[in-house]
Amino acid sequence: MTSKRTEELLQWDREHIIHGRFEIGRNSGIVIDKGYGIYFQDTEGKEYIDSCSQLLCVNLGYGQTEIIAAAQEQMAKSPYATKFFGFCNEASIKCAQKLSKLVPEGLDHFDFTSGGSES
Repeated sequence: MTSKRTEELLQWDREHIIHGRFEIGRNSGIVIDKGYGIYFQDTEGKEYIDSCSQLLCVNLGYGQTEIIAAAQEQMAKSPYATKFFGFCNEASIKCAQKLSKLVPEGLDHFDFTSGGSES
């Protein structure tokens, strides 16, 4: 039996959200609530192994306190900094410096994007 909260969320979703590869007005019937390690949990408390890492966006797992702390620190400092118009920011520069040491020689310029489609 599904809780009232979950049913309400699923209904609102069917009425207002478009899901890729699903007909409008349909969803999987699963409302993801939280994640930890390699698992996510739905609003009914059922656990799932996230074998897709949410399409590889959380490939290091959920609840990684070191990553959460770094993101929180950066968000408090500057939640967004455009690269348009030639603007620079320290976080991107430091990331590029680290990446340049990991990739093959000659791959030394980076374009940071928001997601796979944009990339």
